[in-house]
Amino acid sequence: TLNVAYYGRMDKKGKGSDLFLEAVTKNNEAKPDAAKYHVYGDNQDEIDFDQYPFIEYHGIVSDDDLLQAYKDSDIVVMPSTYEPFGLVGLEAMASGCLLLAPRGQGMDEYLTEDNHIRIEAKVESITEVLQEAIENHDKYTATKAAGVKTAAEWKPSEIAQKTLNLLKRLLETTEAKG
Repeated sequence: TLNVAYYGRMDKKGKGSDLFLEAVTKNNEAKPDAAKYHVYGDNQDEIDFDQYPFIEYHGIVSDDDLLQAYKDSDIVVMPSTYEPFGLVGLEAMASGCLLLAPRGQGMDEYLTEDNHIRIEAKVESITEVLQEAIENHDKYTATKAAGVKTAAEWKPSEIAQKTLNLLKRLLETTEAKG
């Protein structure tokens, strides 16, 4: 049984947590034994996980537990509707997870056609692509290897610099607006 995970705060406005919950609910109803579902992160939207008994909610975990969680995950779904960089994607790829993520956001800094599976930030797309990824997980060995290679090319200092540059531009824009 594969482990499918969502990492990050439960925030439907930007992170797409509601899209993840709805998609995995549909997948679990269709094939209840195909995967185990996990959520790691802050429950900002105060989701009642009793409504999702097939999802194991871990909350915020320590760094060591987070590393182990990534190692234990087979597929990471990143259904963000807004993401300035998307560190979760790099962490997932570095851990050898199959990453499902949308294009057209900050993750475009490191996503290629070869290192992840593209989803749209829509329930139907996530449901369909995730089901296919679960059923055919073995065929994505090269995709996962490309993800590991991509993540290894990114240096923490580069990530910090890109984040700093973005924040500076945002502050300049805010100051210009007065």
